[in-house]
Amino acid sequence: MHHVNCRPSQSFAPATEELAARDLAACLRVEYLDRLDASQLVGRDEDFLELLKREGPQVWATLEGCQAAPSAVVVPNSRSAHALDRHAPERHALKSRIRVATISTVRKALQQRLARKLIFSSTKGLFDTMPEFSARNRLSSTQGVLFGMFAVLAAEFFWLNFATALFATHVAATVFFVGCSGLRIAAAIGGSLQSERYQQPTRAEPVYSVLIALWRESNMIPQLLAALSRLDWPRDRLEIKLICEEDDPATIEAIARNPLHSLVETIVVPPCQPRTKPKALRYAMSMTRGEFVVLYDAEDIPHPGQLREAFAAFERASDNLACLQAPLEIINGEENWITRCFAFEYRALFRGLVPWLASRNLVFPLGGTSNHFRRSALEAAGAWDPHNVTEDADLGIRLGRMGYEIGTIDSPTYETAPNRLKDWYPQRARWNKGWMQTWLVHMRSPILLARELGAGSFIVAQFVLFGMVFSSLLHPMVLALIPYLSYVLLWSVPMGTWETALITVDIISIVGGYFGFLLLGYKRSVGVERQSFWRVAVATPLYWLAISAAAWKALKDLWLNPFHWDKTSHDPFSDSQA
Repeated sequence: MHHVNCRPSQSFAPATEELAARDLAACLRVEYLDRLDASQLVGRDEDFLELLKREGPQVWATLEGCQAAPSAVVVPNSRSAHALDRHAPERHALKSRIRVATISTVRKALQQRLARKLIFSSTKGLFDTMPEFSARNRLSSTQGVLFGMFAVLAAEFFWLNFATALFATHVAATVFFVGCSGLRIAAAIGGSLQSERYQQPTRAEPVYSVLIALWRESNMIPQLLAALSRLDWPRDRLEIKLICEEDDPATIEAIARNPLHSLVETIVVPPCQPRTKPKALRYAMSMTRGEFVVLYDAEDIPHPGQLREAFAAFERASDNLACLQAPLEIINGEENWITRCFAFEYRALFRGLVPWLASRNLVFPLGGTSNHFRRSALEAAGAWDPHNVTEDADLGIRLGRMGYEIGTIDSPTYETAPNRLKDWYPQRARWNKGWMQTWLVHMRSPILLARELGAGSFIVAQFVLFGMVFSSLLHPMVLALIPYLSYVLLWSVPMGTWETALITVDIISIVGGYFGFLLLGYKRSVGVERQSFWRVAVATPLYWLAISAAAWKALKDLWLNPFHWDKTSHDPFSDSQA
């Protein structure tokens, strides 16, 4: 069990931006501006977008006032203060046109000025530039025709020959059950390939951008800020963007109640559809300058050395390495049966399956957090799809299609699992819906997908994206046969060829599915984590039934409400839970 220190850190010094600006204005005997009207800014949008990406202290702007000429707005820092002092502005002819404002004031005005352009880029940018990768349209015209034909033929097949149709359905389910189980068993037996240790980088640390999309997370802000403050990275080359929705005042106010270092900026996204995390990330991306970008969630407690390990890995690899996935570790795994199964599932995934796939250069869907991106590759791939509710899975496949590699690192991110079914259920439904969206998007041209991914990654994508959801949908039907199978086997009931074949298929599906899941999770558990194995094993059938219910909800939502983002509630982690 992991012990995680959640006490606040003093690494983020209280903000002194406004005080410094007022002191500079007083020293120079010019006016201090505590607000700046975006409509007064004079300049081109392209230039303002470039200003938003730069380091704050270098920004300046002009504003249209009642005077005959625009007034210069000075954004204070040590360099600008010394420069102004040398030029003796009190004797300068332009003194009457100089105003002093904080970095935050100018950036806020710039964001307001560029709101329409930023909204368009965040909501329609991918569809506008790479429509083939956008989930804005659920089905292509070809897919619509094929699915319609399949539905008609399947209904007719069941009507004319129910027994054969039922057997064919069982066989199809077994293919995906066994395929998913086979991946898990292979990962459990084979493990990840060993690679050389990452060498220390030979160049200075570049700018690293940390993005956190927040929605109704006011209770998580103190823990989040404390966790981010412990990141081991030079403060002058780190920028943290807390991305909030304009109609979420509670979260914005919770951030404002904390003294923030100047490297932490709150970005407020105007209300617009779709209301998704990837939309918010795209909105903020235009305001970052980092060579590398990492995503975290509100409940995350990343290992302090995670950025350094990721940078070392990027430096050792070629520019073709686009992303590194950090493992996610659940820290409240022993709270109840839901968190216990969730933690076991995460161990199987992030200690087992994901490293196994990455070490063999096979494609895998990224996790929703702790993805470290090389910015150039992220932008080349079109960044996140605002219409896909599992933007991480989609981006993992898209990067693979474009020839990029995805790897893993060892420094974990700790987080809490949902401890109530009412919180776990919508989250899992959203994941299933997003996997279906991702599969539909990338299967618009199966032949092209297979050619771009290669045979191995194409098969993995079918099992991980479609197979997991399909087997979840059919799992209750297969599970319902267990009483009948028990009766047949215990009482040696005579069976025909068709019944024998059907029962054989079902036994393979059930036994293989549970065996693969439990074997991988057990092999990737260590120490005291294995003490709860049998409790997980007993709870797994119930857990999988809950996953199936979430998959059926996802199927309904994909049809009726494809872009709705089901919110997952979290509670702060306390040291007593460790």
